[in-house]
Amino acid sequence: MPNGRRIWRRTRRRRRPAGITITAARTRFGSCSGKNRLSFSLYLMDYPAEAIEYVVVHELAHIRHHDHSTAFYGEVARYLPDWRARRALLKK
Repeated sequence: MPNGRRIWRRTRRRRRPAGITITAARTRFGSCSGKNRLSFSLYLMDYPAEAIEYVVVHELAHIRHHDHSTAFYGEVARYLPDWRARRALLKK
């Protein structure tokens, strides 16, 4: 996941995830708490690597932007210009 590593390096200088948890959530692939704790569903493993990378970058972007604003999606697009296609993989 080269893009995930790149966003991780940039965000860790400013803010870090408080922790990472793997859950058995079926209705949510990932989340970022208000305290920057990231959670990922173990069911992500059923999807292609491109979709998993999107979820990881999406949640890491929430460390800087705790919303789904234009700035948030700009941050995601900086690392994954094809984020819409990757997100679509999660809906199949």
